Amino acid sequence: MDAEWISEADAAKRLGVERKRLRAARAAAPDQVQHQEGGAWVWLASGLAAVAEKMGLTLPPASEKNAPPPAEETLTVVSSPGPQGSHFPNPLVIQARRASGERVYVRVRESRKYLPRLRDGRPMTFAARRSEAGNWWVPAGREPRWPGMW
Repeated sequence: MDAEWISEADAAKRLGVERKRLRAARAAAPDQVQHQEGGAWVWLASGLAAVAEKMGLTLPPASEKNAPPPAEETLTVVSSPGPQGSHFPNPLVIQARRASGERVYVRVRESRKYLPRLRDGRPMTFAARRSEAGNWWVPAGREPRWPGMW
């Protein structure tokens, strides 16, 4: 038996039904449902699949487990720090260029460490991925330790 538990609210979202419809099905499968402390109801994943089948619904696979990890790309620093040390008024943002030439904003911990050129004259590049929370990028991996030294 599958020991994975899922909350009733999440189960209703996955099935695409209202919670009151699942509440009515609790009586039909008492061994598959458990009342948790704090008033939450949880279902065994295997029991939910059986109840969904009885209701004539299909249970889609959990999207969190099947989602591919965000792709990393190599970005090149475009903006340069001003006299105050940061690239923009927000010291946590720099501008970089993707391989396609598109300019993107990257959220970093300290922008003064990112320079357009390294000490040996090569362009500064770093790995980054698109943020899931908005239209910006975040570095993948560690940040430079000193200005312009990757």
